[in-house]
Amino acid sequence: MNDFSKLEAQFSAIIQSLESSQRRKLAREVAKQLRAANQKQISAQLNPDGTRFEPRKLRAKQGRIRRTMFSKVRLAKWLKTEATPDKATVAFKDQVQKIMKVHYYGLRDKVFRDRDLTAKYPERKTLGFNADNIEMIRDIVIKHIADS
Repeated sequence: MNDFSKLEAQFSAIIQSLESSQRRKLAREVAKQLRAANQKQISAQLNPDGTRFEPRKLRAKQGRIRRTMFSKVRLAKWLKTEATPDKATVAFKDQVQKIMKVHYYGLRDKVFRDRDLTAKYPERKTLGFNADNIEMIRDIVIKHIADS
């Protein structure tokens, strides 16, 4: 049984006893904190397990790369949260979802839109859970129940 299953087993009965509006408020707070944690993880270029992203390949073109990978998609404009009484979701908006899916699973995709040049991208897990996230969710739930 993974840590998330343990967390669910501990709090499921207590959370279900809350009113719908309180569960939605709790889910909103969890989603907000998870988005912040994932944004920090993406900016540090780390997978959820703590390993570094595979770096970009060297280019034939001279000059430095000016931005870090995924510098814009980690913004709240593209990384959205959704909260209902039953779930909390953190996901990329539709416009960048295809790009992020290619990187997450390490798929093959076109390098440029108007050319036939394709590349196989390395796997870079941009969203996910780790032990710190599980602990953070546990703390949020405990604080919310204590305040109710």
